[in-house]
Amino acid sequence: YKQFEYLHSWYPEALFLLNTRDRERWIKSRLAHEAPNSRVPLSARYAEYLGLPENEVPDFWRAEWDAHHALVRRYLKNSHNFLEFDIENDDPEALRRFVARRYPRCSATPFGTYNRTRDRVG
Repeated sequence: YKQFEYLHSWYPEALFLLNTRDRERWIKSRLAHEAPNSRVPLSARYAEYLGLPENEVPDFWRAEWDAHHALVRRYLKNSHNFLEFDIENDDPEALRRFVARRYPRCSATPFGTYNRTRDRVG
């Protein structure tokens, strides 16, 4: 996802979708995740990798989120094949219409909510 400029240079007519949501709820969701194939909090793995105290990882994620959103918006702002979609607030019909312009068979695709993270207990 961070290589969107490279992908756009090779596939300028591809569909580009920026899934977004409230940043703080995204942070909370990430804090509830475990690192892949482990019982270690994702934030602990990030802290180890980045050489940061674990309590500073959310600020790193905030800065990363802000920077990525700004870059994508600036780079793709006038593209006919770009959609910014708020997964918490936008009507799924907007996503269906966006995809169906290129892939008409998707106009009948039902969208739903999947992989919703439950709050971590404890």
